[in-house]
Amino acid sequence: MRKQYRAEGLSETELAATPVEQFARWFKQAATEAHLFEPNAMVVSTADAEGRPSSRTVLLKQFDEQGFVFYTNYGLPQGA
Repeated sequence: MRKQYRAEGLSETELAATPVEQFARWFKQAATEAHLFEPNAMVVSTADAEGRPSSRTVLLKQFDEQGFVFYTNYGLPQGA
């Protein structure tokens, strides 16, 4: 069941000029080549003042140089 993750490396010379452009490359690759069910599903995590983590699954709706826009359904109970 173990998958080999060392098939490719990351070379600094092959990186895009900006982090957003690099993310766009990776996102396109995930969407078109990886055959993922929902490549825009992501987990966003934060920590409160005491350092307790909290995570939520969200959907990425768009991104650009201004930032990332996520969608979540706060009305849906946990585990539903």
